[in-house]
Formats: sequence, structure tokens, C-alpha cells
Amino acid sequence: MSFFSVPRANGLSVDEVQFQYDLDTASDASSDILLPASYTEIQSCFLPSKDPVIPYQEVFLDFTDDVTNNDYASLQSTKACLDDPNPSENISWSAFYVAHDTRQINPCTVSVLLPLFRHAANSTAMMRHCLTVVDAVVKKLSPSQIRVVTADQSLYALMKQIQWQWPNSFGEDKFVVLLGELHIEMALL
Repeated sequence: MSFFSVPRANGLSVDEVQFQYDLDTASDASSDILLPASYTEIQSCFLPSKDPVIPYQEVFLDFTDDVTNNDYASLQSTKACLDDPNPSENISWSAFYVAHDTRQINPCTVSVLLPLFRHAANSTAMMRHCLTVVDAVVKKLSPSQIRVVTADQSLYALMKQIQWQWPNSFGEDKFVVLLGELHIEMALL
């Protein structure tokens, strides 16, 4: 499991937590690492049925002229690059928006790699435990940050079912579950 804490608008990232490492006494042996029970012990749980009950969600789309004007400007920029005999390197949508972004760049993203779990990932109990661990870590590091989890196709489907089954703990208002980019690309091919 990997965690990334993106810098906030004010330039601070993980400001409430101080990390201290004693590298002189650190061990390279994995058997010397003692993990807390909240990380290693997985509570059993089962989904009650194969047919999930998808909660009703009312969505209001609010399009502003600024967004649509920027999209048209992006399309015009792409067309100009394609018509130009010497096109610029960056003609993609994302490159256009990065070039026009006026926010200050603060590249100090904090990343953490946690130890692997010993259990198979494709179970309800394991995916629910992963969401619990993600929630605990994000609450500790950056309580106001939205919890975003990316998973492959089968784990994504399982996490969505967990969100629908336990909306008070893992609902769509608490976690954003994303399908991994590889599986999105494979679905399009």
C-alpha cells in the first residue's frame, strides 16, 4: 500500500506530524519489524448477497463559463498545433492546463510505502481492512484530505460493493475509489 500526501494550497503538506527515525538501531530484517495489531489483524466480514444495493445519489452538474471557455481554448490550441507544420511538443489536454495553471508549484509531496499484507487481496475482509487503514493514516497525516483509493478492476468492484454495503463508514462521501489507469486503458482497447 502506498500513500501520497499532496501539498496544500498554502504550501504545507504533512504539517501536524513530526517524523523521527533512529537509523542507528534500524534493522533490515523483516522479522524485526513489529506492526500494530490494528494493521495486522483483519476482522472477518462478508457481503450479504451477490446483488449490491446501490444507493440513490442525486447529482447536480454546475458548468461555469470559465470551464467551458477553457475547454474550447484547449481544443483551439490542439487544432492550431495540428495545423502547424512545426507543432509544439505539448498538444494534450493536460499539458494545456498545466501551461495555464497560475498556482504556485510546491513539489514536496510526501510518499510512504507500507508493508505488504499477508492475506489475499481479493476478499471483502481484506478490502474493508485496507479502507480502514487508509482512513486511519489519512486522519493522522492530513485530516482534511479526501481519501482516494485506486485499485485494479476486480478490487475496484469489491471496494464499490463495500462502499454501498457500509455507507456510514466507507461511503462515497468518505472515500473516492478509482479504477486503475491500466484497466481503463484495457477497457478502451
